[in-house]
Amino acid sequence: MVLLMQGAKELGVLTSLTSLQLLNLSFNNISNLEGIHQLQMLRFLNITHNQVTSLQPITALSGLTTLNAGSNKVQDTSALKNLPALRVLALHKNDIRK
Repeated sequence: MVLLMQGAKELGVLTSLTSLQLLNLSFNNISNLEGIHQLQMLRFLNITHNQVTSLQPITALSGLTTLNAGSNKVQDTSALKNLPALRVLALHKNDIRK
């Protein structure tokens, strides 16, 4: 299943879509990825152009292969070390300090 969502501020009902593999949340106003850990089948996540400050909630997504998190407010990337399948990563236009 593939989902493109516009106008979102939080993940809300999306967390019940446990078969979701591709999720595009770009150009929204999302600041918190709380609940995304429930999307265990997720392989591709695009969260560009949001207000995300922490990538910590995605650490449970061990099958995630592609993460596009450019143009957010991410400062710490240490959570990414827990993503063994990650092959494509974009973090441009963030305020990364760690």
